[in-house]
Amino acid sequence: MNPIEVSYDNNILRLTLAQPSAGNLLDDAMLDAILQALQKWKQARVVVLSAQGKDFSIGRPKPRASSGLDETTGKKVRAALEKVHAINMTLRDWPGATLAVLRGQANGAAAGFVANCDVVVAEPNATIGYAEITYDLPPAVVASYLPNRITARVAQYMLLTGSQIDMNRALSWGLVHELHAADKLEERAEDLAAFLAARAPGAIHHCKQSLYAFANQTHAVAGPRGIDRVLEWLRRPAAGNS
Repeated sequence: MNPIEVSYDNNILRLTLAQPSAGNLLDDAMLDAILQALQKWKQARVVVLSAQGKDFSIGRPKPRASSGLDETTGKKVRAALEKVHAINMTLRDWPGATLAVLRGQANGAAAGFVANCDVVVAEPNATIGYAEITYDLPPAVVASYLPNRITARVAQYMLLTGSQIDMNRALSWGLVHELHAADKLEERAEDLAAFLAARAPGAIHHCKQSLYAFANQTHAVAGPRGIDRVLEWLRRPAAGNS
C-alpha cells in the first residue's frame, strides 16, 4: 500500500499522508514517497500537504537506544535525517507556494514539515510540537531551521520542553496562520490553493526570494532593494517565468 496519496491537477500537487492506523508515522517508506512525489511534480505551482485520520503525523519512529549507537545503525539514522532535511528544504524553497492542512497532532519531523510550509491552516483542536527532548534526543535538526520560522525565544521553549503547542499559542507565535472548524478546513484550503495556483508564473517565487533576502536587513537597505525587485518583475518578458 502506498504510504501517501498523490494527485496533480490545475497546477496543484496534493500530497496526503495515508497511513492513519499507524498515526501516519514518518518511517523510511513514507519519507521516500514524499520526496519522490516532490521531485516528480516540480512544475506544480502549489503543494498541499495534508493527512488522513485524526492526526497529521506522530512523527519519526523513536530511537531504540539513547547511547552506544553502532556504525551500521548510525548510517541508517543519518540517511533518514538527511531525508527529513531534504523534505524541509524542498518545501521551504519550492518555487511556488506550499500549504499545510493540520488536523490532530503534528509531532517532531511532521511538525517541521508543517512549519516549513508557506501557509498553514489548522483545526482549533490541533497541536504541534517537538517531543525529541522527552526521550533525551537533542532536537538539533529542528534547531537548524525553527528560529528562522518563529522567534528564537519561542523556539527555545518548544525544544527544551518538548511541549505539544495548542492552536491559540501556535497562532500567536506564527506557527499557523488560520484556524477553521473541521467542516470548513478543507474548503478554505482548496480556496487558498486555487488562489495561489492562479498567480502569474514566478510571482510567488519572486515574493519568497525577496522575503528571505531582506529578512535580516534594515528597512533603509531593504526598501530600495525592494523597489528594484518590483521594477525587475514589471520589466520581465510578457511570457517569462522569472
